[in-house]
Amino acid sequence: MNLDVHRFTFLLILLMCMGCRHSTPRLEFITGVYHGILPCADCPGIQYQLNLKKDRTYHESSFYLDRDMTAIVDSGNYHITTDSVLILDNKSPGFNQFKILPDSDLLLLDIGGGNIESGFSDQYILSNNFETVRSAIYQNTSDVRFKFKAMGNEPFWTLDIDSHAGMHFKSLTSQQIELNTPVPDPINPQDIPGIAYRADTEEGMLHVLIVRDTCQDSMSGEVLPYRVHISTKMRTMNEPVDFVGCGGYLGDYRLNDIWMLETIDGEKVMNGQGSEHPLIELHLKDNKIIGTGGCNRFTGAITFHKDEITIGLLAATRMACPEMSLENAFLAALSDNTFRYNFGNNKLTLSNTSHQLIFRKTD
Repeated sequence: MNLDVHRFTFLLILLMCMGCRHSTPRLEFITGVYHGILPCADCPGIQYQLNLKKDRTYHESSFYLDRDMTAIVDSGNYHITTDSVLILDNKSPGFNQFKILPDSDLLLLDIGGGNIESGFSDQYILSNNFETVRSAIYQNTSDVRFKFKAMGNEPFWTLDIDSHAGMHFKSLTSQQIELNTPVPDPINPQDIPGIAYRADTEEGMLHVLIVRDTCQDSMSGEVLPYRVHISTKMRTMNEPVDFVGCGGYLGDYRLNDIWMLETIDGEKVMNGQGSEHPLIELHLKDNKIIGTGGCNRFTGAITFHKDEITIGLLAATRMACPEMSLENAFLAALSDNTFRYNFGNNKLTLSNTSHQLIFRKTD
């Protein structure tokens, strides 16, 4: 009888231990770099980064957006409870507990370990997903026409190059680096398939090298078309600091060229029906398209989203030519439409459910 009791007790303890083991998330699924823009009562937000390492140590950085102050950094140990709560050890209550969500995102908890009850509760989530992080960082800049965006990790940094607003670099390091400069004239480095910008201002220097080279983001694994090298130094610093990361143009910069129309909806275009061959010129710097239908010139606005280009309503001159059917079809296909685009053999293809236009790059 006693033997049966001991066996039952042993099995019960074994099952309890197995349940404990499986209720705690595996460490390899939790480690990584988490980011978020947390709500702030008197500022646009708190940009927060939490790096969880496999040795159960952490490093965190945070700074208040639009405030002239350095980043707040801290480090230490962490542990995970059996109810999937991540706790940063030896920290004051209120910013040290996170609920591990099913998709491995982290939800910041209140001082008592419960969910934060407010109208912004969905903004207390930290993510290590690249697209989620990028969306949070740029959620307030959708109306700004950035030409190029880049970012890197450990330490986290961002670079925006905008044809109107200039270059903006910001790093989440113990000595926060933030520089705003005009966009200088580009430099074409020798023997490197890229472009460089060298800005030196009263605040400091910002040297950027953008190289056309496949680059894999170290946080998400996403492959981007450009590798970015940055060297920067504020006037208060003794030595420059280097950063490396990945980036891409908002709207592929290969579009920024003159393209002659070859076919429209499968029909080959031999010659223009006016004084010129139909063509388009895409200007990413000004978010503008200009061109000719063969008889009349036209212009309009363009915007980008991932691998799509949207062409706004076109304004054209009103000259009369003997034959206008090709021009009319060309302008009707382009105006106020969104297209997917792709490249191949010096050709650009714009296509949607209604039209396909193939262009050849001019020499």
